[in-house]
Amino acid sequence: MSFILLILLPTLICVLPVLVFTLISLRFKSKIGRNIFISSSIALVASIIIPWFAVFVSVSGHSYGLPEDHEPVCATGAASFLFLGYLLNFIGIPIIGIILYLKKRKSNTT
Repeated sequence: MSFILLILLPTLICVLPVLVFTLISLRFKSKIGRNIFISSSIALVASIIIPWFAVFVSVSGHSYGLPEDHEPVCATGAASFLFLGYLLNFIGIPIIGIILYLKKRKSNTT
């Protein structure tokens, strides 16, 4: 259970904005530019907040199963999810947006 709380769940939380943006962008069929711009803006705003949730989940995974009177544990590694989340989202969302825009534009012109 601690592996799920320490690594797996925070990683999935960090990748969530990119996955949701990709799925929403693939679902739109009309008005290419506006829909991709709106969904990428929402994904980028969400990606500012979401890595913090991943850090909180990872910190709670560090203390999972410890008695309440136990001294606090070091959870410095949980901060790596901030870097991972911001890196994946602020690089991944614009790249996926450009690829999807060019792909949809190319398919609409032919």
